[in-house]
Amino acid sequence: NDMVYSVHSKLGKYENGGGTATIGGEKGNYTYNESDGSLVISLDNGTTINAKVLPCWDFENWKASMVFTGIDNNGITHWGKFC
Repeated sequence: NDMVYSVHSKLGKYENGGGTATIGGEKGNYTYNESDGSLVISLDNGTTINAKVLPCWDFENWKASMVFTGIDNNGITHWGKFC
């Protein structure tokens, strides 16, 4: 059976191409390439998430927003909304 679960994720302030990241209590850093929308999150536990950032419409908050979707080096998919 496939398992779906939710964890709290936080990307710190974007400065000079990146910043700090926390996903489910695991800390690390991220880099973001504005020209192609690529997001790479590297956690201290060795997990690396390669993702894309895309514009979206947030129906819950009724405003324009951004989402990311990607896969990590363990084959686990990740997605999130920037609130």
